[in-house]
Amino acid sequence: MKTFKTIALLVLLALPMMVSAGNNDAGLIIGAEAEKKLNKKLSLAIEAEFRSRNDFRTADRISLGLNSSYKITKWLKAELGYQLLIDNNHEKISYNAPTIDEDGNKVVNYNNWRPSYWGTRHRFYVLLTGSYKLNRVEFSLREGWRYTYRPEHTTKRYDFDNAMWEDKVINTKHYHVLRSRFKVEWDIPKWKFDPWASIELFNNLSLDKIRYAAGIDYTIKKKHAFSLFYRYQQVYDKDEEEGDIHDIGLSYNGASSGHKAVADSLSFPCVLSVLRLRWPCCNLQSLHVRYSDQRYDPSVRSFHSPDPVSQYRKSAA
Repeated sequence: MKTFKTIALLVLLALPMMVSAGNNDAGLIIGAEAEKKLNKKLSLAIEAEFRSRNDFRTADRISLGLNSSYKITKWLKAELGYQLLIDNNHEKISYNAPTIDEDGNKVVNYNNWRPSYWGTRHRFYVLLTGSYKLNRVEFSLREGWRYTYRPEHTTKRYDFDNAMWEDKVINTKHYHVLRSRFKVEWDIPKWKFDPWASIELFNNLSLDKIRYAAGIDYTIKKKHAFSLFYRYQQVYDKDEEEGDIHDIGLSYNGASSGHKAVADSLSFPCVLSVLRLRWPCCNLQSLHVRYSDQRYDPSVRSFHSPDPVSQYRKSAA
């Protein structure tokens, strides 16, 4: 049994290398959740989240949430929640039609450049989870509906044609998503670590993205639970700002009674510690460009790697 446990741990740690990296990004997820059981069926929880991207170097999202869950039967649970999302939106570059120089080379003509900016979104969701336990293995299926509202926001963009900055209005956006997650958890006897794996599909008329995850839960005295996990996100919707990404996550759950760690719950105190590590001033709007994934630096009027010129030529070839 010890040999099997060791192999299981090694497989889990090797998961990030088992998926082809390609042009995929890598990020960090850290967090915690505080839960209070009001009675045997009803509980309330607060949560927060920090995510990074750009190979762990750029803050991607911070969120705070409140949710309530109700145990309808022993095998069926309903959940209702709200999240305030604070996003570091990716930069965007648009191009004019390319021209040909005297030597016959294609010349890229930039049109507009909108730097990355911080904006807010409001999210409401409803989840319904059914579970079935077979000996020490538990299977669960979670179905959910999610509504997200992005209010109108005004930011700046640079017009290359007129060599000037101008206001850019980001329009209001509403969208609905259906989520389906299948999860398997294994309670190994006489072992403090409980491995699990899951797959989750996001649908909006068509398949938006899939998340594959695997991790290990560790519970202390049925009140404090930690979860270390790996997650790979594969995006199919070309309109999605997010891309394919490998995430490493660590979460903590503190409950008034026994409760397993939840890999989707993340922590605000951890967010502050990460911000102090990277940016002592904690001023998100004044982050230096070297901590960002922006490609254009207006201070030197040139692009950082990856250079959009070479990217454009590669896509046009």
